This record gives sequence, structure tokens and C-alpha cells, in this order.
Amino acid sequence: MNTTNKMLSLALLFFFAGQATAQTAIGFRAGVNIANVKAFGIANTIPVNTQSIFGPNLALVAEFGLGNNFALQTELNYLTRGFQVSESVDLGLFGGDIPLGATAITKINYLDIPILAKYKFGGQKVSAYLTAGPVVGYALNGRLETRANFLVDIPIYDTDINLNSDNINRFEFGGSLGAGVSFNTTVGNFFIDARYTQGFTQMDQISFLDLNIKNQGFGISAGYMIPLSN
Repeated sequence: MNTTNKMLSLALLFFFAGQATAQTAIGFRAGVNIANVKAFGIANTIPVNTQSIFGPNLALVAEFGLGNNFALQTELNYLTRGFQVSESVDLGLFGGDIPLGATAITKINYLDIPILAKYKFGGQKVSAYLTAGPVVGYALNGRLETRANFLVDIPIYDTDINLNSDNINRFEFGGSLGAGVSFNTTVGNFFIDARYTQGFTQMDQISFLDLNIKNQGFGISAGYMIPLSN
């Protein structure tokens, strides 16, 4: 490469670096994650019935402008994933049906790092955006809660989940699709965000049940972004 090409490449590098710096913003968001799993048993042919759980979703957010309407957004997320399984029967007592059953709730707290491509469109005061990209997660800790259901919920047994077990994969790779609305204020941008996340990594392998589990969830949050420069 000759000197002219080297200088041109260096100039372009500084230009794009300057553009990204000029459009950098940082912020936070907080909301709720509606978590569940895709669970299949017997050679992945029979779906296992699970119900969703609700958990917190907290994140630090950084956005790097790429010119025009595009940006790269990365985050450091703390959120709860998991699911619950319930079984019940109705007892015919005193001329009426009284529910009797049990519920097992699995909660696992994750630290996620999404790397999202972001497309923004709309006006100066109110705009919208779409996001998509990969997510890498790590399971920090977990809890299994069991409840008996007889007119009211009665705690039976709670225990920590051993995430170091050979059956559990603490690292997770997944994908995220999202959309949001941003409102420009005098200092920064207030935004409302909704996104769906699907795990591609098998979280657990219970060999004697041949049960395969993958995380999924839908999150709703609100946050605030502050530009670092004009």
C-alpha cells in the first residue's frame, strides 16, 4: 500500500471514529421480563407444558451512531429467566370442587450482553426504532421454589440450583428482535422498549427424561439515554 492510500485510510478511520464519538449516548433501562422455555421430551417430539414467570430486567445501555439512521447498541443486562410447571386435580368435597395441586418454579438470574444493530426513523421530537442482533448470556445463580396449592399457596421446599452441574450449560447464545419509541427531551431521550429473545443454546439436558430446554422471553422496559456530545 502506497503512502497516499495509507493517508486516505487513516483519514477515513479518524472520520468514522469521530462520527461515532459525536453520536455516542449512554443510559439505562428497567422493566420486566416475561420468561418461559421451549421444552421437549422423548427425542424432542413431545412438547412439555410450561407457564411463564415474571422477573426484573435491568440494563446499562450504550449507543454508537454509524451515520444516517443506523447505530450499534450494546448493553449489560441483569434479568431473570425461567419457567413454572403446575399440576392440579379437583377434589369433590362437600358438594363442590376444591383444587389440589403443586407448582414448581425455576428462576435463574442471567448477565446478558446483547450487540444490536439499530435502525431509527421518525421526527425530531418523537421517533421509533428497530433492533436485532445476537445475545451472549451467563447464568449467575438460580432458585427452585415448590408450592402446594390447596385453596391457597403453601410453600413446601426452596433450594438453590447447582449451576455447576454437568447437565446445566451456564453460557447461552441467543438472538433478539425489538422495537421502541423515543421521545426527545432537553437533556436526552426517554424511550419505551419491547423485545423478544430466543435462546439457541440448550440450557439443560435431563437424560432420564430426555428433556431439552431452551430459554425464551418477552421484555418490556423504559429508560433514558443521554448523548455524550452534540
